[in-house]
Amino acid sequence: MLEDINDEKGTIIALCNCLFMQSFSGECPCRKGEPAYDENIYDILVDRFNNGGQVLTSQVDLKDPTAYHGGDLKGIINKLDDLQSLGFSLLSLSPIMENVEGAYEGYQTEDFKKVEKEFGTLADLKKLVKEAHKRDMKIMLEFSPNYVAQNSSIAKDPAKQDWISNQPVKAEKMLLG
Repeated sequence: MLEDINDEKGTIIALCNCLFMQSFSGECPCRKGEPAYDENIYDILVDRFNNGGQVLTSQVDLKDPTAYHGGDLKGIINKLDDLQSLGFSLLSLSPIMENVEGAYEGYQTEDFKKVEKEFGTLADLKKLVKEAHKRDMKIMLEFSPNYVAQNSSIAKDPAKQDWISNQPVKAEKMLLG
């Protein structure tokens, strides 16, 4: 499978396969020799966690369960001491990459290289990591390359059209194959 990864698609597939296989080893890829199974992991849906002072935009609607609710990276920073006191050592964050409007969960990525403005900035992310490390805590970002918005550069690239499926996936097909 890894013999021919000269094209971009092959490289990404090989990388995803390596990351998938790494998840079974019990080793945390960020620090060699520190097993992930020794971590107490707290999974955070960033938008639903805590607003640390981010200015609420027109996308925030607390009465609509499918809209943004205002949680952000600063809100996580503000709660690090609480999370640490509860014994958590690794915080797993939902995707924070730039999304289409209304995609609070992070699964309609427009740009994998930018932080969604509803969650803060790259500087906020760097501060979160720095503050977590001061408390001997780790940050893990969920990276979902299989979820891209229809208007993302990947979806619009004619050379990558065979990567994209606009067909809805039925739950029974996902479960039964």
